[in-house]
Amino acid sequence: MLDYKLVIVLLALGAYFHYKKKPQWDKILVILILFFFIYIPTVASFDQSYVIAANPRAILTPSWWTALNWIKNNTEECAVVATYWDPGHFITGIARRPVVYDGGTQNALAQFNKSSVDLNSKAFQDPTMFTIEGNTVVRSRMKDMATTLFTDDEELAYDILKLYRGNCSEMYYLASWDLIGKSQWWSYFSTWEPNKATGNKYFYIPLQLSMKKEGEDGSTNYVFSLGQNQAIVINEKTAGGQTIMTPVLKQGPSFTKISKLFYFENGKAFMQQYQGAEVEGMVWLDPSKQSLFFIPKELENSMFTRLFFFQGQGLKHFEFVNNWGGEVKLFKVKFD
Repeated sequence: MLDYKLVIVLLALGAYFHYKKKPQWDKILVILILFFFIYIPTVASFDQSYVIAANPRAILTPSWWTALNWIKNNTEECAVVATYWDPGHFITGIARRPVVYDGGTQNALAQFNKSSVDLNSKAFQDPTMFTIEGNTVVRSRMKDMATTLFTDDEELAYDILKLYRGNCSEMYYLASWDLIGKSQWWSYFSTWEPNKATGNKYFYIPLQLSMKKEGEDGSTNYVFSLGQNQAIVINEKTAGGQTIMTPVLKQGPSFTKISKLFYFENGKAFMQQYQGAEVEGMVWLDPSKQSLFFIPKELENSMFTRLFFFQGQGLKHFEFVNNWGGEVKLFKVKFD
């Protein structure tokens, strides 16, 4: 296939030699204008399309493909699928469903008629989340969706989502694996303070098992290295027929207990809390004990943690629908 850039060059050279003997500056000017208004946007669009077509697997995993096609075939066409902005174009392009925002609208403001919203709802308790201009309520899509991930208040997340529901009877919410690594951004935008022009960043810390050591007392220590002589150690021992698990943070020769541990034993899930623990936060240990996440206290009860790590258990307005490979989890927003 002839390279598109070469085609443009040949066209330009042809125009040049055509008018070389007898310059016609008005026609040359038209060519230059057409060059900038047709060539540049065409090339930009072509480059993006080429990258997506040439590297589909680097962009969407099989779990994502399956999830998006399931959504396309099993939800109402008008149903908004809410999540962070990154997969927005794929949701609209593959699942054929509307979204709250995407890469092209992540900085766009949402506008609502003042008479159509409930100014007494939790979505309007924080004055930094909206402005009122005459009969129009203006909100940041970025801050709204980031808040639905970061807040520990389900009612606040629910009231925000109601604003973006539209006229459809259905609305869905996606919690996906990639958002773990993006927590610094959605926590930052959720806590953004306009007057200070700053926000707070919080991180999930993923760790892989470094070694498994048997203790002198018959216990087993699962060591997850943090580097520089630091590690999270899970001590496992049996006493009175029961398994006792204790998470500690090792820093050099010192050991400090971590306040919470969520783990699985014989197919059952357990949440253990430790009184007097010096380190606040939760360790989420996967069933194989091969990996864990340290979840700081600021993210422990966030909506994302409750949806992704705990399948939405205990939530009133979010009904678990499906899970694809542990990577993409879909919830239906239950409206009153």
